[in-house]
Amino acid sequence: MDLRQIGDAYRLRLSSPALARSVYISFGALDATPSDNYFDLIPGQPVEITITSAAPLDQLRAQLKLISLADAFSPPAAQPK
Repeated sequence: MDLRQIGDAYRLRLSSPALARSVYISFGALDATPSDNYFDLIPGQPVEITITSAAPLDQLRAQLKLISLADAFSPPAAQPK
């Protein structure tokens, strides 16, 4: 994963060693709009997404979350006792 500023926008480059279905990009409460969302990552085929946001790069990096279809079926993380 690589997120960098390109002009007035940002470029997010993603790749995966395994098929990742229905990948969703989230920046939490930040106002950030990806050029694409809910896409498949195919091994060996990087995807580049343009992010439009007034937020600074460090805030975008801190809030960036990637969620895929597999996450919907993963058991919740165990809570510490």
